[in-house]
Amino acid sequence: MSDPVITWATVALVGVTAYYAIEASRSRRIAQKQLTSIIEPIITVGTLKRPNHMVYLRVANHGHSAALDVRFTVDKTIPTIAGIPLFTEEPLFTHGSDCIEPGAEYFYPLGGAPAVLGEDSVFPKSFAVTATYTWQNRSVSERSVVDVGSYRGSVPNPEDTEPKGT
Repeated sequence: MSDPVITWATVALVGVTAYYAIEASRSRRIAQKQLTSIIEPIITVGTLKRPNHMVYLRVANHGHSAALDVRFTVDKTIPTIAGIPLFTEEPLFTHGSDCIEPGAEYFYPLGGAPAVLGEDSVFPKSFAVTATYTWQNRSVSERSVVDVGSYRGSVPNPEDTEPKGT
């Protein structure tokens, strides 16, 4: 073979090798993101309406790792409803938690459905809770919008209210 053919073949080989090196690097980054999303903590804050017509705030770690040094902030003032203690005054919200383990769930009563969801209720129809925590030496902040008003007109899960078995 002549020198120009060898030169072009070498250039083509280097180009193909560089392309595969870039693609391998992208694949590694994608795999790392997928692995991280599988094992990281996922702190969620939402509501739960029970058959006893109580509405609860649920804080949970749905991830597969512990969230460390967890702190919560709420964007609105939450009123007291019918003498039920404010969740914002509970230790998890006032002092945070050193660790929320995977699968951990915390429930705080917001009030009876008519008092919380009624047309004349002073309870905010939505508010945001931000959870800030540490995981793998980095700070993570997750904001959950709690839409209490979406429960207006709904009923508890019928499976929870029907008698079980005979």
